Amino acid sequence: MKNLIKTVCILLGLTMTAPVWAIPMSTVGSIDTYMSSISLANSGDATEEAWVQGEVGSTSTIDYQDRTEEAGFGFMSVDGLTNTFAHSLIGTPDYFLIKIGTGKKSGVDSHYLFKNEISLDYAVFTFAQLGITDLDPLSHISEFAYITTSTVSEPGTFALLAGGLIIALFARRRQQQIA
Repeated sequence: MKNLIKTVCILLGLTMTAPVWAIPMSTVGSIDTYMSSISLANSGDATEEAWVQGEVGSTSTIDYQDRTEEAGFGFMSVDGLTNTFAHSLIGTPDYFLIKIGTGKKSGVDSHYLFKNEISLDYAVFTFAQLGITDLDPLSHISEFAYITTSTVSEPGTFALLAGGLIIALFARRRQQQIA
């Protein structure tokens, strides 16, 4: 009886850490491009966002969406590829970050940045890219999307307005001269 209970517990444990089902590569696009990794002492939202902005350039604002509540769930193995996994994303981010729980081991990176390619609906990565052997150390996935803002300075706005008025004035005078 003890052996049966032990076997059931082991099987349940394996099903909890293993992906529930496989998904075709044609659905997820391709393995996303690994960009950079780092071990951040403080892995709060602001620290992660600042690091990503530094890696991809800070000329645009980055929208940050934390996926901590889904850590360890929703991962699907990709058909035909060993140790390759996909995770459905909330939005269609330009970049995503995978945080693994390293237990603050010296010399082991905890944050991995990827450029989201082909199908923006999925984060697709391999264990080799993260240096892990199973899904157990995954902490969370965060999504980063550029939000480009177009700003025109006040003098520029007035110059555009004045230019438009001058063109309209000349067009009206010309029309009056023809008539």
